[in-house]
Amino acid sequence: MSLKFKNILWDFDGTLADSSGDVWESILWAGDKFGARIGDFFTADNANLSKSLDEIFQMLRPFPGKEKFPKYEAYVNCHYRSLNSFSNTRLYKGIKELLKELLQNSVENIIVTNKPRVALEQILYRKGWFRFFDNWICPDSLDACGQELGNKENMIGSLLYTNTVERQKYVLIGDSYSDIIAARSNGIDCIGVTYGDGDPYVLPLAKPTYCVDSVEGIRAILFADKNKV
Repeated sequence: MSLKFKNILWDFDGTLADSSGDVWESILWAGDKFGARIGDFFTADNANLSKSLDEIFQMLRPFPGKEKFPKYEAYVNCHYRSLNSFSNTRLYKGIKELLKELLQNSVENIIVTNKPRVALEQILYRKGWFRFFDNWICPDSLDACGQELGNKENMIGSLLYTNTVERQKYVLIGDSYSDIIAARSNGIDCIGVTYGDGDPYVLPLAKPTYCVDSVEGIRAILFADKNKV
């Protein structure tokens, strides 16, 4: 079977896997260290996980004070990287089967995520998901000059720079506005998914190449006749 794309770049949280329960666990644990909580109205909406950690910090009550943010961030990172069991992180229904099918068709599956490498690799190896991916790249991955990449725009750019595959063979699949902007800024196609953590009303405003509401919708695009897509 001839597929339109040969390198599939996958966002992790909210696209490949529902990790919201475990992420909230670390966020709330860090707040407890200050004797502060975040209202249920906020944590009930997983779209809020697409906000920056600083924005989430602002929701703590009683508010610890902006000068405490670096320590709060360190607590979140410590818990998520070292204390979290990731027991609630699961692949969305149909993702495992799609990944297997793509690998059988000689497609490269690459994770491009804002999750730190140590946390991502713990999840992939604990769950046995590492075998579905050819590579993964994170904010703390290094560029050719030994500098941390930091954001998805840089991550994608680094992949394109070090790979001889032409850009039209790449597609990024993600659930957030920033995912789509990162793909478009690097001149590659993107599939926006509305089943994850991102805001389904904001996502289309970034003008993804395609927009789907299910894993089957992703498959339909990837396996469509390349002359008809």
